[in-house]
Amino acid sequence: MKIKNNFLLISNYNNDISWVSEYTDDYLIYNKSEDAKILTNIDPKKIIKSKNVGYNFYDYFSFIIDNYDNLPENIIFAKGNIFPRHITQSYFEKVMNNAYFTTIEDCKTSTPKFPISFISSDGGFNEINNSWYLKHFETRYFNNCAMHQH
Repeated sequence: MKIKNNFLLISNYNNDISWVSEYTDDYLIYNKSEDAKILTNIDPKKIIKSKNVGYNFYDYFSFIIDNYDNLPENIIFAKGNIFPRHITQSYFEKVMNNAYFTTIEDCKTSTPKFPISFISSDGGFNEINNSWYLKHFETRYFNNCAMHQH
């Protein structure tokens, strides 16, 4: 099974991403890794070395900004460790050719903990954005991830 009309954008740090070439030739990898072995089967022209600032959003926004006037019609934003950490490959194969906004998450594998997280009426996993998790994990760059209005 292949991705037909969607562009695949991967943010990767030290994950085996050899699976990418099984699904598509239309991709770009933002790579923060130092281990060259994980880039097996990846076209070197489709790899951008990225700063490791700790979050995949940095790569996604870099791509959007750098390609703003020439963005693909549909983009799949994914992390290099999407399987099995976030979803199964069978679930990815069900949604990878959607031509509309689709969250790439299998809520059946998530255990929401209200009020911090919950499943919305459309089936999406939602998590409160108040930096609650920073009390449980050591941070490298940020000590608050909440959005602030000025």
